[in-house]
Order: sequence, then C-alpha cells, then structure tokens
Amino acid sequence: MAVTEMDGGVVLEYKNNPNENFDSDRGTIIPIGHPVPAISPLEYSPKPATTDVEISLLIGGSRSTRQAVTLLKSIFYYFNWKNVEGVNTRSVQSKRLFLHLVVDDLALTSMGPLLDSWDLPRVQYSFYRFTPYEVVNLDVDLISTADIGELWDYFNTFTSHEGFGFNTGVMLLDLAKMRDENWSELWQQTAKENLRNLYYAPLADQDVINAVLAEKPRFVKKLPCEWNLQLNSRAESSRCPVLWDSFHVSSGRRLNSAQPAKLIHCNTPVKPEELALGWSINKRIYDHQNEYQVHPLRAEFTRKYQFFRHLDGQVVRQKMQEGLDNSKEMNVTGQSTSSVLNQSSRDCAEFDLELAIKRRVHPFYLHYDFSLDSNYSYSDKASEQQITLVSQLTFDRLDRLENIARSWEGPISLALYLTDREASLLVEYVEGSQTLCKRRNIGYHVVYIDGLFYPINELRNVGMRFAQTEFVFLLDIDFLPSEGIYGSLQQRVLRHLLQFVPTGTSDQVISIPRPACLVVPAFETFIAQFELPKSKTELEGAWKRGDITQFRHKIWTAGHLATNYTRWLTANETYEVTWSADYEPYVVVSRHAVSFDQRFVGFGWNKASFIMALDALGYQFLVIPEAFIIHMPHPPGIEVFRYRNNPLYK
Repeated sequence: MAVTEMDGGVVLEYKNNPNENFDSDRGTIIPIGHPVPAISPLEYSPKPATTDVEISLLIGGSRSTRQAVTLLKSIFYYFNWKNVEGVNTRSVQSKRLFLHLVVDDLALTSMGPLLDSWDLPRVQYSFYRFTPYEVVNLDVDLISTADIGELWDYFNTFTSHEGFGFNTGVMLLDLAKMRDENWSELWQQTAKENLRNLYYAPLADQDVINAVLAEKPRFVKKLPCEWNLQLNSRAESSRCPVLWDSFHVSSGRRLNSAQPAKLIHCNTPVKPEELALGWSINKRIYDHQNEYQVHPLRAEFTRKYQFFRHLDGQVVRQKMQEGLDNSKEMNVTGQSTSSVLNQSSRDCAEFDLELAIKRRVHPFYLHYDFSLDSNYSYSDKASEQQITLVSQLTFDRLDRLENIARSWEGPISLALYLTDREASLLVEYVEGSQTLCKRRNIGYHVVYIDGLFYPINELRNVGMRFAQTEFVFLLDIDFLPSEGIYGSLQQRVLRHLLQFVPTGTSDQVISIPRPACLVVPAFETFIAQFELPKSKTELEGAWKRGDITQFRHKIWTAGHLATNYTRWLTANETYEVTWSADYEPYVVVSRHAVSFDQRFVGFGWNKASFIMALDALGYQFLVIPEAFIIHMPHPPGIEVFRYRNNPLYK
C-alpha cells in the first residue's frame, strides 16, 4: 500500500525492511540521520485480545507536524479527561494509546524529541515499520471533540470482509484483512488501470482508495458522518446534521435526529493555522437543500482549534496522570519532588527542583532547509566552512532576531522559551517578517515554559544539539555581530580550529576539531538608536567618543578582562589569552566540546562555568582581531532583578 499526504508532500511505499528500530520505554525511535524505514506487510500471529487504541498519522514537514500536535492534544483531552461537560466518558484506566507515525525526515526530527520530552502516560509511539492489526488513520487537519475510543469500537461491527471506514480523512483500517486481500498489489493495479484514462489523481490517495472501493464495495463500511464533519466549501450540511457545542446553543437551533460532532475535518485549501488568522472564516459552506446555513461552523472550528493549539501540554500530561497509582509510570519525568527535597538543603530547594523538570522540546518548529548546511540532519560530515550562530530567547526578545538575521547570513539555531500560545504566535511573527520569512536556515526550537527560573543553560544545550554544523558561535540575543563577521569566522575556523589528518589509506586527509576556541571581543552601548560601526576603525572612534565601552567593564570587570582590549586594538592576527577566574567571553567552538551545566538557571555564573570547563579540558582561547559584537540596551529581566535584590539567589 502506498500513502500520500498532499500537504506534507510525503510518499512512502510499503515494502519489506529489516527491523532497524531500537526500543525505548515509550516509543520505537529511528536513530536520527538514518533513512525512515518504509512500511511493510509482515507475517502476523492471531489478533490478540486488547483494549488498546491504535492511531496512525501521516506527517510531512513542519506545518503538518504542528497540526498533528494540536490534533493529538484534542485526542488526549477527550480520551482521558474526567467529567468533561456533555461527554460520556469511558473507563480508560487500563487502556493505552499507540501512535503509529509515518513521517518524513523533518517530521521525525521534530516529533521524536517532542514525544520523548512530553512523557505522556499510557501513550506509546513508533516511526516506522507497520504491524498493527487494526488502526484508526487520521488526517492532521482535524480536531477531536469526543473520546476516540468510541470510534475504535466500530471495529466490533465489521463483517468478515469489511476493512475500511468511509472517507480517507478518517479511516478505520483492519490491516489483517487488508493483508489477506493482498491490498498492496490491489491498489497499484487499480491505480495503473485508472491512470490510463485520468492521467493524474487530483485528490491523491483518496482517488486511489475510492477507485478500489468502486470495484470492491464489500470492503467498505460507512461510518456515521459525525466522525468526519467536513468544512470544505462544497460540503452539504443537510447530509450530516450535527450539533456542535456553543454554536448550536447560541443560535438556539436544533436539528431533528442530529448527533454531536466528534471529529471536525478542516479539509479546505485554507488550513487551520490560516483560519486561526481570520482568513476565510466567514465563507459560507454551500447548502442548497436546507436554509439552515452552517457557515459559522468554520468560526466554531477556529475557536476550538485555537483552544487546543494554545492548551498547555504540561496540563495535558498532568491530567493524563490523574488516577494513576504511585507507580513507575507516575514518575516518568525524573526524580519525585519529595526525593529532590530530601536531597537538597532547604535554602536551595527551589533551584534543586528545577533539575527534576523535564521540559517539552519541539525542534524545528518552522521549516528548515537542511540542504543549505551541506550535512543533512545529524550527519557527522559537517561542513568545514559553516558556523551556526546559537542563541536563546523569550518571546519579548523576538524583535532582536531580525537585526541579527540581517548581520549574520549563516545558519542560526535558536532555543525559544515559550508558552504554547506564544509558540503559535511565533508562526505569525516569522511569516509576517520581511526579513525572517525569506530565511530557510534558521532553526526555531521551542522549549515550553515550565518551572520558576529561566533555564538558560538548558536552552543553550538545545540550541547546540540541533545545530547542523560542527562549529557554533555562542551568542546572547541582545548582541549584534559586526559587518562581515560570518566570512571572517569561517576563515579563522579553517586556520585555527581544524587540524587535517591523513587517512593512512590514500592521499586524502580528514579534518577534526582542535581543542581551541575563537574569542570574539564584546562591547556595549547605552544609546538606543546606535548605528553599528562598520569596521574596527569606526569602532575605535566610537570608543574614544564614549559611545561604546567594553562589555560590563564597570560592573563585572573580570568577565572579559582576559581578552585584553588594549592589545586587540592594534592586533592584526589572532593571539592567545589565558583563562582567569570569572572569564566568560563569547566564543566559536565545536558543538561537541562540552555541554553547558544545566544546574545553573536564571542569572549568574551560567556561561562562566562553561568557559571554565573548556579551560579544564585544555582548550586554547584565541582572540580574533577583526570581528566584534556589541550589546544593545534593554530593560533588565526578572532574573537580573532577582539576582540584584535577593542575596540567597546571588
């Protein structure tokens, strides 16, 4: 069987494949950088008795991944919630939910770390080899408004031949029967015969599946339409009279024999994220038989979609844990709170609790073109000449990003500390920015807010982890790089940070990182509309005028003292400096050198500990003569306020 998703541009074919996956407690994950295994009809034993629910999703690209997350939130919401108004909840304490995710490489790179860090109880997942007996197959442009287990129960009504639920946006697939009927050959034969006359399939998989069902009507079982309420402009409401939450309550209208809508399908050219921005909300859904017009359903869908899109995933996880015993599954996120408190001093308890938090991470939240880096995904064959600028920020610092993007043409890896709602606004911000919307080499990695303090070193590690080049430039978001800095750093990396080693088998050599880092001198200005110097000569003039000064020279002299700014002014070549206590320069270094110590949260000592670790590992500190960075003024954040006013924090 072949499956195609038009939105994501993914085409995967089922074929035999060895089991290259490795198992974890919650999911089967393909090593990142390996090709996604195809799906295969395999030998299977008799169907076991189980109450588990199996769901398959086809996900391709960043937008499809974001939509899938919103769909999953809605499924989790109704699958486990207690006392949801108007919902006949099920006893699901013994149930598990299995996600079978057919993905392209980008979706795998995003969904694997996200599901792993989400740590949802009773949820397991695979990316994939395909062996379930039955599965609910869903498009990602849906939201659930009912317990998905009710849809699963329709399998009990299938006859011996019926293998499909009706409509390809929502399908119940009895995979065992499909294998018995040799579906893999059947669909291909039917597609080839029909393409002789049709030339192409405008609706992709839907055309192929319906062509097969036209020849084999015994295969299909019609599902109630409330399990696929469609919102496209040609849908006729009279064919599916449903009730849907506040829309029908506010309108005061009721339809005879109407059932509650359970799966809402936004199968329109304008997808859910665009509807959320207000596009086409008021376009009427055609209905020539009934004066009861359903055009407000799109507005209702948008309201519901926004609710789940903005719903805190941490709340979803906590609610799913309700009712569980104090078992291993209850503590999947790490040490229990009581354990951490027992091991910590009372004064530092709040800081120690931060170590027990497992934050959700959604890497590559927006589209990223890996081919621009000359090393797809997590390959070790990183480009020798490319350097990724790594930084971290909160939503209120997004405006800084545009200026950095104008100064730095190379790849950027950003860890953004956001709420679920802010993450959705990030899409709108980037797509609306004339600077950022043109860039395809900026990786936006969302780390969802959880805890009391800003996890600055965890964010830096996320940025380094998902950088796609060997070398990274570690910079804070309030700095602006000097003009031409990217090209200068590329040349310096080749000259000072790489060593070339013969392979021993030919005249070829391989390059490996040297234990050294490049120090980029840091300055600051207190002028809000300061024009960045275009050269070292212009910077020297601004320094003499008092428009700029050494970064934190007066309040934290030790932080950059070792850089030796006096020598830098006259230097034409790199020069080595010696580490000293509290030294914390901004450096270019191999992303594999050492990780940031995540025990440091908030303000203070976070970067100094990283530089100290480099010195302990024997790294050289080489100051480059032609490039610089300038810190721009901004109001102090809450972490700086805490540091300055709380002696215990300091």
